[in-house]
Amino acid sequence: MSDLTVTLNYSSTDYTPAGVAQQTPVALPLKVVDADGVVLADGVAISSEPSSITLPDFEGPPFVRLTWPSGRVQTRRAVPGAASTWTAHFDDSRISHNEWSAWAVLRLGEKSTFAEPSSENDLDIQKFDKVWLRLWKYDEGRWMPAPFAPTQAFHNRAVVQMEFQLGAACWLLQLGAARVPWHFVALPGGGPCRVLITPSESTDPRREPLKVVVTSYRRDAETLLEFLARDSLRAATSLATTGPLATRLLEEKSDDPISAIIGAYFLLRTDGWRSVPTHWFDNLFHMFPWIPDPAIIRCVIALRSGVSVGTGGVERAVADLETAWRRGLPVFAEGITLLQEAASVLRASERAPKHEVFESIERLAASEAWAGAMLSFRGARPTIPSPEKQLGSLERAMDASLRFAENQELSTMGSAVDGFTLLGDVVPNFWAKARSSSPASVPGEKTVNYERGPATRGDVEAYLQKLWEDLLRPNSEARRQVDQAGIDINRLPQRLEDAIRVEDAVGSVDIPGTAVVFLAAAPIVKKVVLDLWKFVALPQIRRRWGDSALRERKPPKTRKARSR
Repeated sequence: MSDLTVTLNYSSTDYTPAGVAQQTPVALPLKVVDADGVVLADGVAISSEPSSITLPDFEGPPFVRLTWPSGRVQTRRAVPGAASTWTAHFDDSRISHNEWSAWAVLRLGEKSTFAEPSSENDLDIQKFDKVWLRLWKYDEGRWMPAPFAPTQAFHNRAVVQMEFQLGAACWLLQLGAARVPWHFVALPGGGPCRVLITPSESTDPRREPLKVVVTSYRRDAETLLEFLARDSLRAATSLATTGPLATRLLEEKSDDPISAIIGAYFLLRTDGWRSVPTHWFDNLFHMFPWIPDPAIIRCVIALRSGVSVGTGGVERAVADLETAWRRGLPVFAEGITLLQEAASVLRASERAPKHEVFESIERLAASEAWAGAMLSFRGARPTIPSPEKQLGSLERAMDASLRFAENQELSTMGSAVDGFTLLGDVVPNFWAKARSSSPASVPGEKTVNYERGPATRGDVEAYLQKLWEDLLRPNSEARRQVDQAGIDINRLPQRLEDAIRVEDAVGSVDIPGTAVVFLAAAPIVKKVVLDLWKFVALPQIRRRWGDSALRERKPPKTRKARSR
């Protein structure tokens, strides 16, 4: 017998933005093998403390194989110590990228060049600058677009990363482009969330061109679920026996419902739920009504436990399934698998009433896409998942959204086009060279320069703000003016800052006092915003402050050199 000590130093993956609590430690499963590949022991390496493993008698030095959630394996030959002891150390010296993106390396593809410091990485996120993004929130029984407002954003040549602070609700990130199928990725609500987007290195034509990796800073729970998503049950079981992790996550549900759901999913996959008090799952269901997953879990547990004739068990299981659907969509892909299981069992039961929820679940499952452990599916809207790939630019996506709003007779200003943004706009000036002589612009914006007259920048901003407030009132003078001008306010963004902003021009080549008005809108609404400015806002500004209030600045004339 001998003892092996394994240490893990992945400090580069510890980066957290300001205001985010300390992450849980990195924990990765390992196998110890001899020179012939015979498995001597299984265990877990944890970044917070050394791991001790007792080995049986063997010949030669042991080798330690550490497995990442992506499937990548790191191998170290153990170093002998005194009195039948061995040590093996793993570090992140081969994780070469920025500290803010190092966390994702463990979950990217098994052959990802992201983890190769010496390789020339050919990934180029700039090719995807026209990819559009949209954030959705499930609120009061409806999926609605939400303001796309990351608290921080980072980029390098290969990735764009965003930090969000999300409320207690179901959230979806939608993305698409002319060559990127429209699809959704679920984001965990109730706290901070980080999203990394990078080009896919997979040669599988079924994979999406862009890979989306999500974390909510629950590294132990998320690692467990990533192994489950890849059907690596041995690795997941090794992790879960540490603590024991799955039971501990479920027990601490009041502090962290998302981790509790992950623990419950593992127990359901491995049949460990039978050793857990049933009321734990009931409490999870009742304590967090904004998450669909606990209702799915409770429904499946009831069905696996067996339902007796005449006890109302089938009806309660159907009610749980309907409750799950009313609460939104599951956070994790494991939820789709269990939804299918429950729907199949209940549909086969003669006592279960026929319900459209069964068809809805089937359609969602048929539309499923791949985003690791997170729920992902294809479609144009959260309520209309589609097995068929839909492609299209930002303009086409907004057209589709407007047509849907018109068919549903939605008339809220901006509701149909709110929340859209381009990936190239997430990090300012990423795709455009910085100019010191004038304000920088980003894709999708139009700039009009004016000489400043009696109306100051503050005057113009105050007027625009009041105009936007008046447009929200049905019988206002502003609404009368836009109606006369034939402007469809349903195509206007709901927030002023998504349509028009006013800035001072800077730089030595600009004439002092020049005001620059940015008309920032996506292609389909740009004309509406420009019409509003041209036929309503600008005439009103000049009527109030005089014709010289804002005079369009003409570009300087260039002299042609005379030929001799």
